[in-house]
Amino acid sequence: MHPTLENAGGAVARWCPAAVRHFVLATACLGLCGYVLLYGRPGADQPVHSDGYSYYVYVPSVLVYHDTTLDALALDWYGGDYPDFTGIRRLPTTRRFLNPHPIGTAVLMAPFVIVGHALTWWANLPPDGFSLFYQHAAALAGLFYLCAGLAILRRTLARSFTAPVVLATLAVVTWGTNLFHYGVYDGTFSHVFSFFLVCALTELTVLWWSAPSAGRSIGLGVVSGLVVLTRHTDAVFLLLIPFYGVTHGTEAKARAREIW
Repeated sequence: MHPTLENAGGAVARWCPAAVRHFVLATACLGLCGYVLLYGRPGADQPVHSDGYSYYVYVPSVLVYHDTTLDALALDWYGGDYPDFTGIRRLPTTRRFLNPHPIGTAVLMAPFVIVGHALTWWANLPPDGFSLFYQHAAALAGLFYLCAGLAILRRTLARSFTAPVVLATLAVVTWGTNLFHYGVYDGTFSHVFSFFLVCALTELTVLWWSAPSAGRSIGLGVVSGLVVLTRHTDAVFLLLIPFYGVTHGTEAKARAREIW
């Protein structure tokens, strides 16, 4: 091998493990910087916007208005019906509200919004579900789940691949797709929450098949439920659980018989 290439390869081998270790922290710092630049400037959009509003609205409806039907919030803010952009409509038969966006995202962001609720009371701001601390708590939940998903993915990959492969995969997933955008700008949308859940599902599936236990089974059940509640179409990922490690048709048939 040419000495220059050999030296370059040695340098990569030295710094890649450190880069992998600090990748999630670096992403979090860049995400926070991006968030402040986006939402800290005068005239910036509200962090809870567009589809993110419909994912989020379950939380203030329960936390602030103590209402699971979405009626009380609609009456207080809009006089009875939600704006068209939300997609939330009344069913003609029951006059109940139907939200086209499922509740899983709201469940995952709820702990952060509860903290925002407490800070709102402390700062004597309007406890209406949409003032300063509510908005930022909900949106920063997306950044948290982005980093948590990357940390889980790093752990899963590190069992089977070298540091350069793990680093390249993390970098491509984060910045070669729109994942970073959804973790920073559209943090109240479901996408980054789905990313976290699928990473958790994959990790738990690997651990369960290597050494099944009651705790891992419960974890798989909870995560599987949240996967479907966050994006219904993500139910297809649940096939990973029974067919993990299957590489061809014969194995698939055998596994299906075993499960049956």
